[in-house]
Amino acid sequence: MVEMVNESLAECSQRKRRGKVKRKRMSDNVDCVCVVENVLYAFFRSSGLMWFDTKINAWRSLEGAKVQYLFPVDAMAEYDGKLAVFGLSSSAMERYTSSSVMERYTYTYTNNNVQCVLIALHRVGEMIRGTIEWSGAVATVPRLFALLHCLVASH
Repeated sequence: MVEMVNESLAECSQRKRRGKVKRKRMSDNVDCVCVVENVLYAFFRSSGLMWFDTKINAWRSLEGAKVQYLFPVDAMAEYDGKLAVFGLSSSAMERYTSSSVMERYTYTYTNNNVQCVLIALHRVGEMIRGTIEWSGAVATVPRLFALLHCLVASH
C-alpha cells in the first residue's frame, strides 16, 4: 500500500515515535516517475511533485519548487544529479486565410513549446528541497505532438 504523510515533518516524526503517524491513502494518478540519486520522484496530477521516503514508506511533497503551477508535466529525467521536468504549453497562433474563391475560411494553427524546468535537489534534515535553477522552452513542436518517454544521453 502506498501512503502519503502530512506536510509537517516535525509533527510527523514526533507522532511516529509515539506510534501515531497520520497517513492517508493516495487517490491520485501518477503522470511520470524518475529516480535521482537513489530517490524516487513522481508527479501526481493533484498533489504535484513528490518523493518517496523509504524510512516511513510514504510519499512526501517536494519543498520549494512548485512545478505543477508552471505547466502540465509530461516527462521527467535525471540530468547531472538534478531533476529535469518537461511539459507542453501552447505557443503563439499563426493565422492562415485561404485565397481560394471557393474557400473563404481562416485556419488557426497552434504550435506547442516543450518547456523544461531544471530543479536542483537538496536534503534539508529529513526533507528534500527543490530549487529551480533554470526554466525555458527547449523546442517548438506541432500541436498534435505528445511526449511519450524521456531519455538523457550522456556525453
